[in-house]
Amino acid sequence: MAEKYDIHLGKAGILSKIALRQQGSIRNSIYKRDVTNIKINQLPKLSEHMSFRDKLFFCQSFRTGPDGCVIGVWQFCRGSHSRTRHYSSIYVIDFVYNTTTTVYENNPLPFISQLHMKCSLRENMMVTDTFDVEYRGKTPLLFVGNYYRGGSAAMLTFFNCEGDEYHDFEWRISSYILCCSSNSHSGRFAVGCEGGYHLGVDYRLSKKYHLPDNVLALEFNDDGNLLFVGSDEQGIEICDIRDVPRKCPSRIRRSSSAFDKEPALSDSLIVNKMKLLSDQVTLIATDIEGDMRMLDLRMRRPVLTYPEHVGFKYPRPLCLDESLDLLCAAGKDNYTRIWSLSSGHLHWADKIYGQIPPVEDSQETITHCCIIPSTRRWFIAVIENQTVIPIVPDAQNIV
Repeated sequence: MAEKYDIHLGKAGILSKIALRQQGSIRNSIYKRDVTNIKINQLPKLSEHMSFRDKLFFCQSFRTGPDGCVIGVWQFCRGSHSRTRHYSSIYVIDFVYNTTTTVYENNPLPFISQLHMKCSLRENMMVTDTFDVEYRGKTPLLFVGNYYRGGSAAMLTFFNCEGDEYHDFEWRISSYILCCSSNSHSGRFAVGCEGGYHLGVDYRLSKKYHLPDNVLALEFNDDGNLLFVGSDEQGIEICDIRDVPRKCPSRIRRSSSAFDKEPALSDSLIVNKMKLLSDQVTLIATDIEGDMRMLDLRMRRPVLTYPEHVGFKYPRPLCLDESLDLLCAAGKDNYTRIWSLSSGHLHWADKIYGQIPPVEDSQETITHCCIIPSTRRWFIAVIENQTVIPIVPDAQNIV
């Protein structure tokens, strides 16, 4: 771990840094690092800010959704003498912020007053991935999964949207589904499965494009003309999908080989999650060993690995914010870590495991985290032992 960073920012803080950058007296990399540290330092300490707890069921994954919400997927089963029923629940969790200003002695005011939760229950289905889409001014959820009795499906659900004028879409797929992605600019979406992937345009699903291996991760570029396909044998490949018709015939059932593609990297790197940054040449990815890397598509290789992360081998959502220059992840060791997204510098690491009593009959404690870009101030939502806890690192513990 790096030496502790001594941050002395003067009276003006961020304004001072902006002035120095405009004068050409400070490098962009130093400016970005200092502003990130200022934002971290302005937030209250972890020990003072377990301000709200709300019980949740055990979830397999959490990620940041639109407008600062948290989206979680929960798997569970209920058994009887005659049968066992399996369920997946998709949760959308919204934070309600406290607008009161009164603070009592030895009782700091929590800035989150409560959580609002909406849930969509799916029987006999294991949800494997979710993605936010845009549809006629709404932000419904695209999710994919596999039925315990056979068959798979991709679905578009509006349970998290205001109003009830929309009905869910469902597309049945014969192959086992592993992942999904969407692009708001083009209206395209993709579903990765065993032996290839499906493309959709304007919410009509296309034929299957075959590959010799299984698709573990998908990502579009900004305009939706390129699809990054991460498979379990070939690694990351770039597919040019500009020839996909605007209206995919819904009744096409024949199969096809995949579009023209080329390897994204010089060596095969098997990834299960990836995110293309706004510069369109940098990928953040997690591999099947749990390591998080930055990949440069111009150099066609990884350029840095985010240090000290103890990752999982199964896919977990990436938690990053380009405007804050932050990447956050919770490891198998229950530590939550925050890095500089651009440099890989480890800003902060701590864990709350042991501070929260586990629930009765709980399984092994697994920690999740999301960066929440609140309009008031950003924070990290840590989910552990059926509890949602907003935390913020303090200046004394930043390294």
